[in-house]
Amino acid sequence: MITWRNRKYSPARHTAAGREGYTMTNGIQLYDTVEAIAAAYERRKVEIDRAALVAEQCSVELKEDYQTKHKQESWGEILEKSGAKQWMTTKQREAVTDKLRNTPKELPEITVEGLRGWLQDLVVASPDMLRDLCKEAFDFLTPQKRAHGCYYKSNEDKRELPKSGRVVLSWMCESDKWVTSPRLSYRSGERLHVLDRVFALLAGRSVPEHDQSAYGLCEAASKAGETEVVTYWGRLKMHKNGNLHIWLTDAALTRKLCRVAAGKNLRAA
Repeated sequence: MITWRNRKYSPARHTAAGREGYTMTNGIQLYDTVEAIAAAYERRKVEIDRAALVAEQCSVELKEDYQTKHKQESWGEILEKSGAKQWMTTKQREAVTDKLRNTPKELPEITVEGLRGWLQDLVVASPDMLRDLCKEAFDFLTPQKRAHGCYYKSNEDKRELPKSGRVVLSWMCESDKWVTSPRLSYRSGERLHVLDRVFALLAGRSVPEHDQSAYGLCEAASKAGETEVVTYWGRLKMHKNGNLHIWLTDAALTRKLCRVAAGKNLRAA
């Protein structure tokens, strides 16, 4: 799956660090239930083996590899419970999803020792994961050096977030003659989900559910014929020319984003 090795793990130290908003506390909590998870996994394996033996005795051919499916579903559940995917960049999430979906046989067996090691590595790596996620968010909010059509005055032609707090992003919205207000494209929703996740982690909040996410709010606003929404981290306005205007209204969170993306200690923000 995902491995980070040769790092020292201390539950007490990382629980304390979690209060600063950058350690994977879900992973720490899941650590205490590893034995139960591994035991449930083994019980289900035994049940599947018994069912397969009965099917063989009855000359019934199984059309699916149920052991592999069990392992695939178990790892998917572990990933959700650990909160690991919330800390991953878009590329990391896509790689994990691809592995779960297309090569489940290559997934490791779930054992107490193996799962504890995986969670330890995951928790210790969380500050680095957050830094990579902040870098992705920062790059998304500073497109002027990489994309045509983004040379707006408000963006400023340099690699930093504008002092005004406003960012103009092109090719984010769609519109046609059948709708009264623009709507976000699906790909835009994935990008906004990165902002929702990174600001939630920096603020020590839960990542919002779909209906309260930036994309969900924009989706509801578009259906209601509106173009502007407000979240705790910013204000967004959709335009029919395809542009999305974002005002980053929480100065403290924006400073944290910039500091972590630059590799600086979050606690000094």
